[in-house]
Amino acid sequence: MPELYSATESHLDDLVELVGTTGCYRKVVQQNKLGLGYRDFMIRFVIPPLMKYSSVLIDNTREGRVIGALICGLKKDFDRDHVPWGHHLSDAVLDEISIPLRSLKIPDGFFIHSMAIGRDMQGRGFGKKLFLEAESVARQLNCAENLSLTVWSNNVKAVRFYLSMSMIVTDIAQVNLPCFPPLLLMQNSNQFISYPDLCA
Repeated sequence: MPELYSATESHLDDLVELVGTTGCYRKVVQQNKLGLGYRDFMIRFVIPPLMKYSSVLIDNTREGRVIGALICGLKKDFDRDHVPWGHHLSDAVLDEISIPLRSLKIPDGFFIHSMAIGRDMQGRGFGKKLFLEAESVARQLNCAENLSLTVWSNNVKAVRFYLSMSMIVTDIAQVNLPCFPPLLLMQNSNQFISYPDLCA
């Protein structure tokens, strides 16, 4: 059974492949002011600040292959650590991405920045293992009641998965860039009043 480990420098390439891999995101990153390719930009600016919040799911039966990644922690830490790489994107692109993101009502508390399973390993319960690990970390930080994440609205499979893990959509932001779908904010539903409770 695959086990979770803290991410290290040796996992950089795997994290690049698992984090932020949607076509629209790749295109925006490749339009950086430094002219770097996607991989080089991610390794130089995006992934290293996230390493301290990252875990990797490794299949020890297949030569230590990384099959999944989880990046999570206190929301305030991601607010601070994500600033530097944005300076290298075109101003127009940065505005179009950052303004809608700032409009989302993301609560202070625990935030799942990224969660991904390699395509050939999906549907085997590994996503649930990563999500339960995120919940465990949130409990350790006394944030179990305040867990949130964002997901692109066209990622139907991920949205369904998060709904199955008791997350609900609480806000939406429209990104005014070609090919970008609306971005959904999801929060754990145990802090909201259920329909039966509401009607009681």
